[in-house]
Amino acid sequence: MRAWACFYGSALPSSIVAESGSPSGQTLKMRCGDPTKGVVHVDLDHEITEQTADAFQNCLSDTMQFGGYDRPGTNPSLSVWRWQFGPGRGDAAEFVYESANGERITFYNLGVASGNEWQRCAGAR
Repeated sequence: MRAWACFYGSALPSSIVAESGSPSGQTLKMRCGDPTKGVVHVDLDHEITEQTADAFQNCLSDTMQFGGYDRPGTNPSLSVWRWQFGPGRGDAAEFVYESANGERITFYNLGVASGNEWQRCAGAR
């Protein structure tokens, strides 16, 4: 399912937008979600527009495929997955997920105030 369906389609909050295995064998999932987690939550702080929805999807997929576990989250129940897609600090994307079940809470780019440089991230590979 494409992320845009979370806003303009028949997608449910539980609909999976992207998923990937992790080195620990856990399946990491990004769902449409709600204002507290998932794509809907990401859009509240890091806008996903009709024009950037495909880039968001590609950035998310690439981060899942090429990234890896980076560090524990600020909350002990969370972990951070990171993809460094370029040489600078701002050339990275991270998602925060629940360590116990792999459910993604949020997703953003580093180094930019908006956290939504989806096109730059999507064009990196």
